[in-house]
Amino acid sequence: MLYANPNLSGTLPTELGNLQYLWNLAIVGTNVTGHIPSEFGLLSSSLAIVELWANQLTGPIPTEFGSLTELRILALSLNNLTGTIPTELGLLSNNLNMIYLHDNNVTGEIPTELGLLSANLQVLDISNNQLDNEIPSELLSLELEFCSLANNSFSGGKVPGNCIS
Repeated sequence: MLYANPNLSGTLPTELGNLQYLWNLAIVGTNVTGHIPSEFGLLSSSLAIVELWANQLTGPIPTEFGSLTELRILALSLNNLTGTIPTELGLLSNNLNMIYLHDNNVTGEIPTELGLLSANLQVLDISNNQLDNEIPSELLSLELEFCSLANNSFSGGKVPGNCIS
C-alpha cells in the first residue's frame, strides 16, 4: 500500500498483474499518471480491493475489472478517468460492496447491469462526472447505505432511495 506519497510518480507497472496472490492494490494520493493496466484483470482469483484514488490516472476504466470475481471495493475516485462505466462490473454480483468513481470525467449512461449488484452493493458514488441519459430503473432494486449521483447530466428516471442527486 502506498498512501499520500506525492513523491511517487510514473505509471502503474503492468507487471503488477503477475502478482497472483495480491489481495489489496492501494496506491493513493500520489502523482502516478497514465492508464490503469488491463493486466490487473489477471488477478481474478485474489484481488479484493482496488484503491487507486487521488492520483493523476487517465483513460478508461478497464473492462477486465469485470473478471475480478473476488473484488469487494473499487475506489478510482479523484482521477481524470474517461470513457464509460464498464457494463462488466455488473458481473461482480457475488462480492462487490463498494464502487467509488466520483470526481472523474466518466461519460455515457449508467449501465443497467449495475442493477445486478443488488445482493451485496452497499455504496455507489458516481457523482461529479459527465454521466447522462436516464437513471436506469434497474438501480431501484439496490438497497444502498450510501449513494450519490450528484453533479451529472441525467435527463430523467427515478432516483433510487438513499441517493443524493
